[in-house]
Amino acid sequence: MQMRAQTMDSLFVTVPEPELPLLDRNARLDMLDLYNYKMTAKGENIFGGTSLMEVKEKDFVRLKLTEVSHWEMMRLAGDSTHYVCIHTIEQPIRVSRIRCYDSDWKPCAALLPATDSLTLDDFLTDSISVDTVEDVYRRLGPLHVEAVWKETSGAAPQLVFSASVAHLSEEHRKVAEKCLKPVIYLWKDGCFQRL
Repeated sequence: MQMRAQTMDSLFVTVPEPELPLLDRNARLDMLDLYNYKMTAKGENIFGGTSLMEVKEKDFVRLKLTEVSHWEMMRLAGDSTHYVCIHTIEQPIRVSRIRCYDSDWKPCAALLPATDSLTLDDFLTDSISVDTVEDVYRRLGPLHVEAVWKETSGAAPQLVFSASVAHLSEEHRKVAEKCLKPVIYLWKDGCFQRL
């Protein structure tokens, strides 16, 4: 007997409360109804504020949870189905928490790339001076990492990690951005592969 994959609508409603505690079932259903009718897909969160569904695709959803946070979920197919969720706090420093679950919503962190070992060196471009490297190290230490799903229009999903620079002044942010590159993992053949 062949099982059908859940639609993103039904999957979004069943995300466990510990993963998405700000939105109860009714708020999620409201957001889905509004999004599906091509209206502003907002719902009231537990703080009494408004959360917004920004993108909903077959295997992906992105929400603006609060004024200073967003949440993303990607469904990954392989030998089995997995869900990878990213919750990003945007202020005072952008930093992301990533969790992976199996199809029964049991944690399976072993599937995720080993990002705990990422250092600032992983994000530096090859063509910068020693003085600039020292300046970037001084301004960005300790390292804070932001993660997002890259929209790939039907291609293999990419999980993109970036060194957080949002807390820097505009001048220092421009310098840092010229020195930094993202670290990208491609989901292929049932596992993450670093590009």
